[in-house]
Amino acid sequence: MLKALKLGCLTAIGILILIVIAAKSCSNDGGSKSSLSAEAPSSLGAPSASGPKFDLLDVLPASVGDLRVTAAWRVAGSGAATIIIGKYRWQDGSAAVAELSCNFPPSEKAECDSSTPLKLKFGNVKACAAIDDDRASQSGPMIAWPSCFVSLNYGQGGRRRFEQLKKAVADAVPWTQMMLAATEATADAQAIKRNRDDGLLAASQRGNDQVPGLSHQLDDR
Repeated sequence: MLKALKLGCLTAIGILILIVIAAKSCSNDGGSKSSLSAEAPSSLGAPSASGPKFDLLDVLPASVGDLRVTAAWRVAGSGAATIIIGKYRWQDGSAAVAELSCNFPPSEKAECDSSTPLKLKFGNVKACAAIDDDRASQSGPMIAWPSCFVSLNYGQGGRRRFEQLKKAVADAVPWTQMMLAATEATADAQAIKRNRDDGLLAASQRGNDQVPGLSHQLDDR
C-alpha cells in the first residue's frame, strides 16, 4: 500500500506537470491563456504578529541528518487532503535523492503493511520500514511514521545508506510531529523562521520555478 501511495504521489505530480506544460504551450502558440493551479490550502489561520504565518509546507524540515531539502511542493489529494513533498539531497555529493512526504489532515498511525516489515521506534513514535529495493514496484528503501514517510529511489539504497536514512528520520520525526500538531496559536514562529532561512524558503521557490502553479512559495517575511 505504501509503495502504491508513493507511486500515486509521483503520478499526481507528473500529471500536473504535463497539464502546466501543455497550458504554457498553448499560451505560447497564441491560444487563450489558462490559469491552472493545483488548489491546496496554503496556510492555517491569520498571519502571526511575531513571525511568519504557519504554512503546510512548514512541516518539512530544511535539514535532517546528512540530507538537505532542495525543492518543495504541495499536491492536492482527494477531498480536503493535501500532500506535502520535499526532495532532499545527501551532503556527500551523491546523486541519490530522498523524498519526504507528509499528509494533511494528520493521521495517528504510520501506514504500515507487508511492504514495510521492519518495525522501528523513534522516541515514542512507532515507525516501519523497508530496507531493500522492491523490484516489482521499482521502489527503494523507505521509512514511514504517522502521516509521513521518506523513501529513496530504486537502486540508490544499500545498508549503509539505510543507516544514514534512519539518522535523518530520527531528526525529522520530532519536527514533523510538532508541526503536524501545530496551529497558528501554538506554532513556534521563530523556529519556523529559522527552518525557512535554513533552506525551506529557497526550496519552495525552486518548487515554483520547476512546476509553476503547483506550489505557492512560502511567505519570506
